Amino acid sequence: MRLLIIASGLLIATVLCFAVPHDFYFGNTLEFPLRFSTYLPLLTGAAVAIVAIAAVIAIAAPRLIVKWVAVALGAAAVLVYVNAMVIGTDVGTLTGNEVAFSVSGGRSLAELAIMVVAAVFVLNARKFVSMALVFLAAGNIVIAGYSAITEGKKNPPTPDEGKLYSMGDKNLLVILLDGFPSDVFGQIIKADNKRKEALDGFTYFEDMAAISATTYLALPSIHGGAIYQVGQPLRPYFIDAVGKNSFLTRLAGANYDSVLVNPMLGVCPESATCYLPEALLTSRAEMRWNGLLTLLGVSAFRAAPVAFKEASYNHGKWLFDEFKGEAVPNDHNLEGIEFLDLFSQRLTTGGDRPTAKFLHVLTPHLPVVLEDDCVYAGAPIPAIREAFVRQAGCALDAFEKVLFSLKEAGLYDKTTIVLLADHGQAIPSIKADEPGEWQKLSGWANPLFAVKPVGSRGEMKTSSDSLWLPDIPTIICRETDDCEPKTVAKHERRTFNYYDWKNEYWNADSIPVTQYSLNGVPWLKTSWSEVRGVSSAGPAN
Repeated sequence: MRLLIIASGLLIATVLCFAVPHDFYFGNTLEFPLRFSTYLPLLTGAAVAIVAIAAVIAIAAPRLIVKWVAVALGAAAVLVYVNAMVIGTDVGTLTGNEVAFSVSGGRSLAELAIMVVAAVFVLNARKFVSMALVFLAAGNIVIAGYSAITEGKKNPPTPDEGKLYSMGDKNLLVILLDGFPSDVFGQIIKADNKRKEALDGFTYFEDMAAISATTYLALPSIHGGAIYQVGQPLRPYFIDAVGKNSFLTRLAGANYDSVLVNPMLGVCPESATCYLPEALLTSRAEMRWNGLLTLLGVSAFRAAPVAFKEASYNHGKWLFDEFKGEAVPNDHNLEGIEFLDLFSQRLTTGGDRPTAKFLHVLTPHLPVVLEDDCVYAGAPIPAIREAFVRQAGCALDAFEKVLFSLKEAGLYDKTTIVLLADHGQAIPSIKADEPGEWQKLSGWANPLFAVKPVGSRGEMKTSSDSLWLPDIPTIICRETDDCEPKTVAKHERRTFNYYDWKNEYWNADSIPVTQYSLNGVPWLKTSWSEVRGVSSAGPAN
């Protein structure tokens, strides 16, 4: 009986500390900056603590009740395993979207039935159950250990502050504010003249067309000018455009010091240096500790009885969120703003080479989490237009701080600045001329794009030039005059790839795409080919 207690503790420990963390980590590798093996020693410590508690119970339990303690723990171990590893509760890839829970009476009865059946079986087959629990626990350990050893991911490099924050006599600064619709930008600057004054020397291109509804297909166009063809294998397409043909790589060939912050899918352009925002805002120890708490919180959520699911989910912050360090941003929107603030504070002169910096921040992308004065709401709030515009204003505030720092450092006139978004949102453009589902496309397909050439000053101008996201590397080469090509193509039509985003697409070879032809400005219905099957939900990424 005492062996059964220890075996039960061992299975619970390996499910919570190895099996679930393993499954969740490798399904969300982009959310964890460090290798799985970096978290494994701390997870092992937590597992040892659980087994030690089980051992103390086994030793201290009075002879009269040890049998029933063993049966209860054995049944609990079975329920933990079934809940976490068999039934599960799939919250998918982390996207920041809330998951709604409804406690089902049927599920609660099923859990009770599992406990009763397991208790009866444990009572009548103690030795077999003990061996089975140990066998399952050993499997959890072996799988986690093997994955940690064979994982190809590398820990992020120690930031070189000179490379990241230093700028010289000739610079390119590209800042991507993820999911920022062009019409929202227009609305904000129209309402506040000071915004226009801050954008000294910029030209705003209101007729920029996106190539897709999400970041995945947008980045190859932004980096390499690639144009997606339906059925094209996604991963090779992304790696070729971003990893091998990025404008950062082309400029590095012209002796630029190229830096990318926030390499999506872990793909870093050749000859560039890449950093994760989290690695710049927190220490390695903080990243390890907070990653551990997330993994254990997910384990508690997966293993918890259905009646406790919502409490353990904790609005997507998981059970142990209160133990995370205060220096760690609670949301990607906060992370983006904090990084731009950090960049503006540490910006310095002194580089002896031309510099090219591409800062990709996930602000103001949905969900909406910022309230008045850019205060974190604690959880997503309804994404009505007013709330999203407020969040977008917070992103512009952070961008304007960077502009101010460039001026203070005497770098503004030496820097080509590109402000852009990869896509809009499923928030209809205020310029849309007719009602209907097509209005979502008018918001998705019209991302922010503005450029300030070297030496440009004066009131912000608005251009009606028709541009397409794949034009961006050409525009950058033209403005820097240090890479090819330099001539922006004339497009008879611009193609927008629509798809209803699903989390599994991050690892898919292809995705179902509906292509729309855009033969005019995105906010006029007559510009679009026949619109059909537009989802009511916005893209997650």
